[in-house]
Amino acid sequence: MINELLVPTMAEITTIADIWLQGNLDAHHFIAADYWQENLINVREQLPQARLFVAREAATEPIIGFLGLIETEIAGLFINSEHRHQGWGQRLVTEVKAEVPQLTLYAYEANASAINFYLRQNFVVCKHQIDQATGFPELSMTWQRELSA
Repeated sequence: MINELLVPTMAEITTIADIWLQGNLDAHHFIAADYWQENLINVREQLPQARLFVAREAATEPIIGFLGLIETEIAGLFINSEHRHQGWGQRLVTEVKAEVPQLTLYAYEANASAINFYLRQNFVVCKHQIDQATGFPELSMTWQRELSA
């Protein structure tokens, strides 16, 4: 089940932030763990500013993943470790694509699994750049809904 949290509770923000932290630690082994841990408080404060789409196995079940959207930028897409590789990320992206005609995101070049995931979701690489916060190379990727004939 995918839905948008219109007014997330503090407990939901905490769960989402914990998924964010663990996801970053798992996916970005090339960046010091301290970087992610030091940014956790800031992320908790910023999460309510984003549109948050969450994944749950059922309406009354805990959040197992999320996609954070700021305007048309996917600011984060993370699934907890027990539910990865089960289609939840694709379902979140599909839901957001139905709502927004164009999306952008940034992925570290060293995170090949994320890049391959987004390529399978029909995103294209637009630009190579350096993430100013970490100094690591990243890709800017975009997706745009095709116009109907």
